[in-house]
Amino acid sequence: MKPMILLIFAGLLFGAGWLQAGEPEARSVMNLEGERLPTEDILGGKATVVVFLGQECPISRRYIPRLNELSTLAHEQGLGFVGVFSDSWATLKSSQTFRDDYEIRFDLILDDRGELASALKPLAKPEVFVLEASDLERIIYRGRIDDRFA
Repeated sequence: MKPMILLIFAGLLFGAGWLQAGEPEARSVMNLEGERLPTEDILGGKATVVVFLGQECPISRRYIPRLNELSTLAHEQGLGFVGVFSDSWATLKSSQTFRDDYEIRFDLILDDRGELASALKPLAKPEVFVLEASDLERIIYRGRIDDRFA
């Protein structure tokens, strides 16, 4: 009798929408045109370079010319390359302004829900991750852009 009561109770919870069945909601980010994209859409190629940047970080700002060069090299090698703003205060407008002011030539996204940052857990900005193909779980490299500020 107890198993039957549990089944009925579980059925009521599912029917009322209190429990969700199925796959968890996919991670998503926002491009600088304001469109929400599944995280997998920004990853591609043989591997993807993901650079976490801080809009107020002087080191992030100083690296933009070098990152523009590296993004060109990455694309020539068939690699994806994307910059990420994940600070909770970063907005679509501030991200667009940063892109325009610093003449960024690679794709930028706003991790406005913090989902990409939660998955990769960057410790500093700028911080680079090289991910195998489109798999957030397969980190090939994690660390500095170079040793300039070591």
